[in-house]
This record gives sequence, C-alpha cells and structure tokens, in this order.
Amino acid sequence: MSDDAPNPAMHAPTSATATALSDTLARTFFELHPDAVLVLDGAGNVLQANGAAAWLDIDPSGANFARMTGIAWPHGATRAGAERWNRRLRLSGRDGQSRQVDVSLFGAERGAHEEPLYYCVLRDATASVLAARAGLEGETRSRATSESAPVLVWMCAADMHYEWFNRSWLAFRGRSLGHEVGEGWLEGVHDEDLERVRSIHAHCFEQREPFTLDYRLLRQDGAWRWMLETGVPRIGQDGSFLGYIGTCVDITDRKELEDRLAERTRALRLSDQRREEFLAKLSHELRNPLGPIANAATLLRAFDHVDPRLAATRAIIERQVDRLRRLVTDLVDVTQITRGRIVLQRGHIDAAGIVDDAIDEVRATLDKRGQMVHVERDEAAPYHCIGDAQRLSQALAALLDNASKFSAVDGTIGIAIVARPQTLEFVVTDTGSGISTEFLPHVFDLFSQDGPGASEGSLGVGLTIAKRIAELHGGDVRVDGAGAGASTTAVLSLPRFDS
Repeated sequence: MSDDAPNPAMHAPTSATATALSDTLARTFFELHPDAVLVLDGAGNVLQANGAAAWLDIDPSGANFARMTGIAWPHGATRAGAERWNRRLRLSGRDGQSRQVDVSLFGAERGAHEEPLYYCVLRDATASVLAARAGLEGETRSRATSESAPVLVWMCAADMHYEWFNRSWLAFRGRSLGHEVGEGWLEGVHDEDLERVRSIHAHCFEQREPFTLDYRLLRQDGAWRWMLETGVPRIGQDGSFLGYIGTCVDITDRKELEDRLAERTRALRLSDQRREEFLAKLSHELRNPLGPIANAATLLRAFDHVDPRLAATRAIIERQVDRLRRLVTDLVDVTQITRGRIVLQRGHIDAAGIVDDAIDEVRATLDKRGQMVHVERDEAAPYHCIGDAQRLSQALAALLDNASKFSAVDGTIGIAIVARPQTLEFVVTDTGSGISTEFLPHVFDLFSQDGPGASEGSLGVGLTIAKRIAELHGGDVRVDGAGAGASTTAVLSLPRFDS
C-alpha cells in the first residue's frame, strides 16, 4: 500500500464513511495527518485508513480494532462528546517489528439516528520511549553511583526544588530525605552564609552556569563544618535544562590552615612594619651624635704635637666615626627604599661617569686592600641612560664593595660596560671566594650575609639597596656564581637611551 493512498484492504467505504469525511477540512485532516488515522464503525471495524497508516499490519479479510490491538472494543467509552479513549499499546507493524504506539479513539459528530463513527489515531512512540528509558537508566545508574560516593551529592529540578540527596549527605546531616528536600536543607546553612548561598544559587540557576562556593553546614553532631559546593547544570538529550547536580566536600581543615596562614602573614607584616619603624628611628638617633663626635675629633688635631697619644686617639675616633657614618647611611637608605620614600632626580647620564663615581666612592676600601679595578669600555661608544646619577653610582659602588670584600688582597676587580639592544649593563667580576649555591637565592634578602668575613664593617644591605635602586629605574641586578671557591659576576642592567 502506498503512503499517500487509502488502504484498499479496508472495508468498502460506506455512505456513513463518506458522510464523516465529506467536509473538506475533515478530508484534509484525514489524508495529511502525519500519524496513522482510521475511521471505524460502531463495532470497531476499520472502514478507511489514511496513507500514514501503511505501516500497520491489518488483516485484509476483516480489519478490526480488536484484532489489530489485541484488546476488546471499548463500547460506549468513545461516543461523541465524551472524553477520548487513550492507551499506549504494543503493536506489530507490517515489517514484523514491534512498536510502542499511543492510541487515541474519539467519536465523530453524528445525527441522533445515524450510525456511529469513530476516529482512531495511532502515533508511533517507540523512539521517545527508548529515549526516555535510556535517560531513566542513565539517571538510575548516576544515582546508584552517587549513593555510594564518599562526598555529599544533591540534585534539584529546573524550578530549584531540591529533590534528592545521597546517603553521605543524609548521614552527615543526620536527617531523612523528607526533611532535606525542597528548602529543608537550607535549615542547616549558617545564618551568616544563608543570604549569600541563596543569592549565588538564584543567579547561577537563572544563567544556567556552573558555580562554586563555600559555606558552613551543620553536621549531625552539632558542629559547623565548612563545605566547598560545586554545581553543574543537568542537560537532557534534547538539550532541555533539567536542573542541577552538585557535590559538597568538607574543607574545614583547609579553612583552618588558611586562617592560620593568614594570621601568620598579618603578624609578619606587622613585624616588618615595626622593624622598619625601628630602623628609621635608630638611624635617626645614631646620626645625631656623629656630628659632635666628628667635630670633637677635628679639634683634637690642634693637640697632635702636644702628645703623640692624642694623635693616635684622634685617628681612631675619626676612623670609627667614618665607619659609623657608612653604617648609618646604609640604614637610612634601606629604610627609605623599603618604605618607598626615595625620590629620584632623573637626568641624562653618561655611563662612564657612573663608573668613575662608583670607583671613587669605594676608593678607600680598594686602597686599604691593595686592590685594582680594571675597566673595559669603548671610549668612542655613546653609552647613555636616564636616571639619578648619584643613586646609580651608589648601586654600582655597592656591587664593587661586595666584590672587594670577597676578593683577595692585592686582587683585581673587573668592570665592563656592555651595550645590549634594549639595555645597558655594568658587569662586575671578581676572583674571590665566591657565593655558595645554597646562599645564592638569598643574596638580595635584607641583612643576609654569607662567607668568612662577610659581616666585617657591613650590615648586609648593599645588594638589597643596589637591586631596589635598579628596579626604581626600570632595571635589575642579578648575581651569578659557580659556587663557593669560584668567581662571582654581578650585573646592573638599565634601560638604554641613545640620544
């Protein structure tokens, strides 16, 4: 039988059938309906079928509702004006395959003395049944897995109605599923977290997006536990939004550790602040008496000829005052830099001038140790940068002083000016005792020192000051070494400026 012609195996159309389908609208409905449509008489005999009914396995010798469906004809339940008769039945098709079919039966409007007629619509529901069954099986497997999960699992519908919690959740809360469904679970959320939880849930449900939040949940023993909740949307096979599924993990131990670390961090910051304040006050208090002591030592020069012992005493005082002045200057500089109170006097600088000034600044130390400085530079090359000449000389002098401290007496320290495409580098090398690999990552830490004699006349702030000054100029300082017993290289790099 073709898909677009009535089935010739049906009973011959009667006048009653013709009357039922005489209306143009009824005829169009009958012929073009996508589902199988049959016209039946009062006994359930098939009078006519549309083209979409070609898949039905109908007996040509006597097509009848009872033979076709395997159930008795529902007399009286399908008269015109009554509610239609609906069933889902399993029927065999012409191809021998079994199908799930939604069968609807309703009466046609007829006169009081006319033979009753009925329409029977059969819709193949096999695909939707299989899809629903697959979804149910998947949901069942998912819930079975979630029931045995050690984490707390919940599920809610698209209307935000919480409909299921796994056994781990119920055991944690010490309540039944009936008490937790709906908004019952919110009774266990801490009052301080409740509004935030409601707000985040409402926003994410509206946007249908995943979310993560933490809140305190009351455990069955009365203890408040911090939970990390993660929710993801549930999407059906047809793309429809089904709601959310989520998990909760107890993170109380992690929260307590984070709180301890945060408190420790606050304590360290307060300690650093107090240390900086102490250093600032100490440097100020130490600087005040140095002037009078230096002046007194100068006055003693007038008595050098009176007593040689006075000359020796005066020399000792002057040396120690100079030493104290350097230490106090370092303290002042490091406190100003760490507190961000350094103001740079920027200008165009010749790199050679920075080197000369830095060597002059440490000349006394170099002469005392009998050390030489070898400078490599191209006198014809225009090495320029922009910055504070005094501060940059101070930074380079700190590198030279450090190299001198760890180099042998009568040794040689090298300085090379190297122009890179984007930077200008001052490379300081020594042949000293080197820096241990364990200490190398800490060379720029405040007050850190390493090696024999490292603390002699020093606070261990030189490299820290040099690096901070370079950073204020948009540059950097790095120190490279091959370990104890090997030479060390310190590089001060600055952004290059070519006029």
